[in-house]
Amino acid sequence: GATQPRDGGIAVSTTVTRPRNAPNAVDWIVETAGGQPKIVDVVAEGTSLRLTQRSDYASFLSRNNGNVADLIAALKKQTS
Repeated sequence: GATQPRDGGIAVSTTVTRPRNAPNAVDWIVETAGGQPKIVDVVAEGTSLRLTQRSDYASFLSRNNGNVADLIAALKKQTS
């Protein structure tokens, strides 16, 4: 796909196609860290995964009196 500067990195634009679904525009935001490229965000159809997750975490913390330990426990539960 095409590349363009974006958010301090480079956006690599792609189109994801799946059977029986419309194609989706997906940008992979890549930054260089320690001399190596690293994907720092995925933007699907204009929605940033990084910003969505940040909002979800802030909402969780708001509902749980800012308890970061509870957030970590919930994240561990999701990945187990």
